[in-house]
Amino acid sequence: MWSRATEVVLRAKAGVSISGRLVDSAGSPKKVQTFMATAEGKSDAPSSYVQVGDDGAFTLKGLAPGKVKLRA
Repeated sequence: MWSRATEVVLRAKAGVSISGRLVDSAGSPKKVQTFMATAEGKSDAPSSYVQVGDDGAFTLKGLAPGKVKLRA
């Protein structure tokens, strides 16, 4: 479980992909099953969900343009 929420907002161009690793403050992989990206302020824009690997690795593909909110 997360001890505190951390919000990340990015500005993305249409179709961009984001890859990375979810880690805790000690650098260990976060134990989450899914990671989500939502186009901020666009209720009709689809969210992207992705499985997170045991090592915390993820890749979100085909994001909507504009601000994107990331959440685990």
